[in-house]
Amino acid sequence: MPEGRALVHMGTTAPEYPATLGEAVIAVGGTYAEVPVSGSRGPAKAGKLIAMLAGEESVLDRNEPLLAPMGGDLRRIEQRKHSGPNAPRAGTSTT
Repeated sequence: MPEGRALVHMGTTAPEYPATLGEAVIAVGGTYAEVPVSGSRGPAKAGKLIAMLAGEESVLDRNEPLLAPMGGDLRRIEQRKHSGPNAPRAGTSTT
């Protein structure tokens, strides 16, 4: 990954995977954000998914405009310090 590039992980994966992925991306000079979404096919087609953004503020600031068209509700959530660089803490919003 070229230095300064961001990887925005939006997949449905085991809880351990995003922490490992984020650490690997950061180790090679990239930046990382985790953005799981909630919603079904209908809201996805209508651009009304709920997206939960976790990561460094600067990474989220740069990537939020790219995420906005798919989610009518973008929520920034806190990171867990013990589970990797960007593990979200359910139920806590920073917006």
